[in-house]
Amino acid sequence: MSTGTDREILALRAAYAVMVDRAPAAPEFEDLQRGLATNQRPGRPLGWRPVLDRPLVRMALAAAAIAVVVVPILSSGPSAVAAMEEARGAFERLSSFSATLAGRQDGSIVGAETSPGTHVADRLFRQDLWYRGDEGWRVDIIEDTVPELSGGPGSQAIWDGNELNAYRADENSYTIADNVEGGFGPMHLLDPNNATWPIFGGDVRTSDDYFEQECRVEPDAKVAGRTTRHLSCEAGRIEIWLDVETGLVLKSRSELAEHEVTRFEFEPEFEPGTFEFIPPSGATEAEEAADDPYRQVALAPNEAAPLWEGRLLGGESPIGLSGLKGKPTLVLLWADWCEPCVMDALPRFAELHTALGDMVNLVAVDVQGSEESAAQIVADAAFTFPVVIDDGCAGCSLPGVSDAWSVESVPIWVVLDTDGVVVEVLLPRDADTDRLVFLLTNQG
Repeated sequence: MSTGTDREILALRAAYAVMVDRAPAAPEFEDLQRGLATNQRPGRPLGWRPVLDRPLVRMALAAAAIAVVVVPILSSGPSAVAAMEEARGAFERLSSFSATLAGRQDGSIVGAETSPGTHVADRLFRQDLWYRGDEGWRVDIIEDTVPELSGGPGSQAIWDGNELNAYRADENSYTIADNVEGGFGPMHLLDPNNATWPIFGGDVRTSDDYFEQECRVEPDAKVAGRTTRHLSCEAGRIEIWLDVETGLVLKSRSELAEHEVTRFEFEPEFEPGTFEFIPPSGATEAEEAADDPYRQVALAPNEAAPLWEGRLLGGESPIGLSGLKGKPTLVLLWADWCEPCVMDALPRFAELHTALGDMVNLVAVDVQGSEESAAQIVADAAFTFPVVIDDGCAGCSLPGVSDAWSVESVPIWVVLDTDGVVVEVLLPRDADTDRLVFLLTNQG
């Protein structure tokens, strides 16, 4: 059961997931949130990183279905409940706009996504938005201090009314989907319907009760040159500024996150090609990347694998890749939160360990895993091969495996020669036992 602080962070993560953040899961669905169903590295947004066993076009973006005409409708002096209702009504009639949005997420929220259990700096982001309802929208990433969540500056997502194209600049790859279901779109932070988020943290009150009991209407204020209703909730802990004409949440602020629209143009004339996606030079479709094992790790055939260090399960002293030279080596990159890893890859690895014995080095690396979870899995199956816990270790002088090799998905099989040079990297479908035995025992 989560604590009050946990619930608050969960609520704010739900409210402030930006553009390509993963859809937040409730604690009882933590296995999905950590990647069990996707085989992705924690902290990588769904639909962007290569996924080996599911469709690649599941996007973390959605378009709001909005209709045609906007008129100024917020009356003067409403209660907080009335202000919210009027904002939602105005929002339903929203037609089009362009804007620039900037914001901050507290490190506790970002850390829960990218580095569970560690402290990270606050995330700062800035985006340009273009919106014309069902007919099209676009989000361009201008700045993101945690680029693994969005792809970093130059990344974009474009819905043209028929097809969603999402481009990650850090990978120079893109995905295509024929719908925008299952995620967030450019309206996520601006939609007044999402301003009910304070009650998500375990508060049993309805949204109207919350706004009536906890919020008051402050004097109108200007945001991006536009008149807004200013709602202050829980004695100023949470503040929301609602655009009088469109109902959009042009600004919000809390202890853990904030956003503000710094530029806003209502019903603009869009430039031709605004909602047309043209792949940048050299960009590849993510499905192609998913079929390339060398896009899952930063290794190259016939080149020395970068050195790493980690901690053996049940031990304190670090183990390093350099200490494995002298014999052919098989490294299995797995994760205790990855079901195919536990149910298929580890049993096959155990068979190889039994068959090859001391002829080769075999090491299974639990990528960003938990020692407790890994120990339980190993004990339940009575595995005897060495397991490295890739969670960082105080005595290590080199980076861990996931950092040294930039591991993007699991399971991955890596075959090295006696000098630590990469022989081959294999995806699960190619890593049959006979092939692995041949690669390890026929190195000439």
